[in-house]
Amino acid sequence: MENSMRPALFCLGFTTVLICGHASAQVTSDRSTATNVTPLPGNNFVITGGRAEGSNLFHSFGSFSIPTGGSATFNLLGTRNVSTIFSRVTGGAASTIDGRIFATLDGRTPAPVSLFLMNPNGVLFGANAQLIIGGSFVGTTASSVRFADGVEFTATNTVPPLLTMSAPVGLQFGQNPGAIQVEGAGHRLASSITGSTTQNPVLFPYVPTSFSLSGLRVAPGRTLALIGGDISLNGGIVAAAGGRVEMGSVDVGQVGIRSIDQGFQFDYSGVPSLRNIQLSQRSLVDVGWIVDQSRSGGSIQ
Repeated sequence: MENSMRPALFCLGFTTVLICGHASAQVTSDRSTATNVTPLPGNNFVITGGRAEGSNLFHSFGSFSIPTGGSATFNLLGTRNVSTIFSRVTGGAASTIDGRIFATLDGRTPAPVSLFLMNPNGVLFGANAQLIIGGSFVGTTASSVRFADGVEFTATNTVPPLLTMSAPVGLQFGQNPGAIQVEGAGHRLASSITGSTTQNPVLFPYVPTSFSLSGLRVAPGRTLALIGGDISLNGGIVAAAGGRVEMGSVDVGQVGIRSIDQGFQFDYSGVPSLRNIQLSQRSLVDVGWIVDQSRSGGSIQ
C-alpha cells in the first residue's frame, strides 16, 4: 500500500497475535567480525569494533536482545566514516528488544548512520523499544543481505564474512522467515469523519493535547522498514515523520533494495508470494508530523 497523502494509518481493533520463539535478554558477539560487546550495569551494552569496509560497518552477534530499561549502544568513535551498519544475529534465537538502540559518535548525540538488524529467527519490539539513531532503520528476518558486487552477508552461519563497500541491493529470504512483532499500549487518537457526503467520508486523527511521541520511530525524513515473515503490530506504534514506513511480509525470495534520499525503497517483484500484516489493539503507522500537521507527510508502503 502506497500512501503519500494521509499522515497516519491507525487501528481500533482488539485482536492479539503472539510471536513464536524465546530470546534471552543479552547482547553477545559471535567473534566472527571482531565485534566487541561490553556489558555495563543496568542491562546496558556498548558495542565497538566490528569490521569496516568503506562506509559500511559489519557486526555479528550470537544473541541480540535488550531487556526492559536496558540499552545497546553502537559506539562509532573509532569508525567515524561509517554511514551504514549491517548487523546479523547468528545464534538461532529470536531477538527481543524492549530497550533503546543507540548509534553515537560521542556517547550522547545520535550519529547520522543507518542500521540493519537481521535475525532470521524473528524480532519482537516491546512497548519500551526505542531507536535513537540519526539515519534509517531496517529490521528484517532475512537470511542474508546481498550487495551490488555479489557479496552476501549471511546470518545462517558464523563463518567470517566477506566484506564490501558496495551498496545493498537485496534481502534474501529462506523458507519460513521469522515473524516481526511490535508491541505497545496503542495510540490515543480519536477519529472523526468529515465531508459533505456519507459516500465519500474522510477519516483523520484528532490529536489530544496529552499526545506522547512514543513508539518505534526514526529521525524525521528517514526510512523505518520492517521486512520479514508474518508482521503484527499489537498496540505498536511505528513512525517516520516526513519519511517512509515500509512493512513487507514475505515468503521465500529476494526483496530488492534501492537507496533514495529518504533512506531505502524496497521492491517485492522477486517474491512469489506474500504473507500477513496485522494491526490490532489501536496500533498506529504514522509518517505525518502528528503534532505539527501543517508539514507535509511521508509515505507508507
